[in-house]
Amino acid sequence: MFLFLSVVLFAQSINTELVYLRLVNGQKDKMLIKDNLRNAELTADSLFFVHKAKVNDSVGGLAAKAVVQQKDDLLASYFFKELGMSYFYTKNYPMAMFTFLRQRYFYPNDTLNEIVSAYFVDAAAFSGIKKNIAEFLLRKSDPATLNKIPFEERKVMFLDKVIFLNLEPLNGELSKYVDFTRESNVKIPEFVSKWAFLTKINVPHSLMEGYMNYYKGALDSLNFKQKKIMYRKAARYYLKHNAWVESDKYIGRYCGLPLKINNRITCCWLKLRRGLHL
Repeated sequence: MFLFLSVVLFAQSINTELVYLRLVNGQKDKMLIKDNLRNAELTADSLFFVHKAKVNDSVGGLAAKAVVQQKDDLLASYFFKELGMSYFYTKNYPMAMFTFLRQRYFYPNDTLNEIVSAYFVDAAAFSGIKKNIAEFLLRKSDPATLNKIPFEERKVMFLDKVIFLNLEPLNGELSKYVDFTRESNVKIPEFVSKWAFLTKINVPHSLMEGYMNYYKGALDSLNFKQKKIMYRKAARYYLKHNAWVESDKYIGRYCGLPLKINNRITCCWLKLRRGLHL
């Protein structure tokens, strides 16, 4: 009974947010839209986890599931569509693409397919993404196909496709959703884990594509420059966060490279920081 009431109340909350999004989007007031984005994102984040209520096999869980799937999912789908429009109207085109993909992967809806697809292609063009790439992503996120795939699997598919976009402004949100997926006890593919690692240690975005390509092979396939940058940045990151075991590992790898004199100085400095716990 408690679960049923919780789900009904959550549906009412989504509906309230959806109504307000439609209101501010209709006014086309950019300042008003931007002011609402923070609260809207809190709702968006919660929708990533709400499916937990749907896998409960108890009688109350089944009753809640019937309500949620028919009403709450529809509201959530329209909510993400309107949130995507908010980003589009404020010219945050990468986040518009990110949000339209959230709608398609988390709450696919055939009714919204045409309009979301059109705005997604336009947002892609403004973000510097070629039309054929945008259309490829739309085919991969076809609602008729995704509705047959479990929600937990769609989370991973979503991460993969956003990484594929390779848009630096999305790194922060994408990293957050990688963490969300881990919290959902969903197994993260190695490809996604390594992207998250490179982003966490602050490898320059301009170099990310080159690093991600090697993940099709072994670590040894990295060239000398790539290893040098990655080991140094990883060592600094773990030193900063007082993760001594990990910092030792990457300091050792960095200093084990055939370094030039200026890089040897960096090696000595990293070792000194480690020794002094700086």
